[in-house]
Amino acid sequence: MRVTLLALALITSALIAQTSSAAGYFELSGNGSYYKNNNGVVAGDQNYSITQRVGGGIAYRFLTNTAIELSYSDSRNYETLTQTTADGSIQLRSRKKTKFQILSLDLLLYFNKKGARFRPYIRAGGGYVVRKVQVDSTQVDVLAGNVETTLASKAPTSYSMSANGGAGFNVFVSERIALEANATAYFTELNEPEIYVHYSIAGGLRYVF
Repeated sequence: MRVTLLALALITSALIAQTSSAAGYFELSGNGSYYKNNNGVVAGDQNYSITQRVGGGIAYRFLTNTAIELSYSDSRNYETLTQTTADGSIQLRSRKKTKFQILSLDLLLYFNKKGARFRPYIRAGGGYVVRKVQVDSTQVDVLAGNVETTLASKAPTSYSMSANGGAGFNVFVSERIALEANATAYFTELNEPEIYVHYSIAGGLRYVF
């Protein structure tokens, strides 16, 4: 019992020591990304995927090396895919648009104290995800003189919880402003049999109050 009380006292003392002048402040962040992958040419059409993302957050540093951050991100993925039958008589051109909106609450653990120019960190937490998917397809009958039939489908909007994990770093260019880069994995559709994994790589700015 005495050992347990002593351990609790030591932990409490450490936490109090951590909440010094180097803690108890806020940070604002904003970031984004854009990347495109080319996936080959089929029947003269370039297959590719494009990902666009913007996001931002507010963090509170409650210990010298630990913060809690509330963040929001909006990601959009565009995919084009052309397929053809073995004899080339039918072509199917698909355009898929997926939109993710994620509200997250994460714990950030930094490996350097306030005032350090380079601050790497890891993050973990959870969030709420809204996912919308729309596919527009065109079927081309080559033998019939390139007759086109347009099809469209829109999946129901899905709502789910997510588990998040990632890492990043800050490089301070002044006392309050830092360049930031991070990579995060979002495990969504946790309430479904198949879990969807969404990856994000972004860069931006962080401002310390």
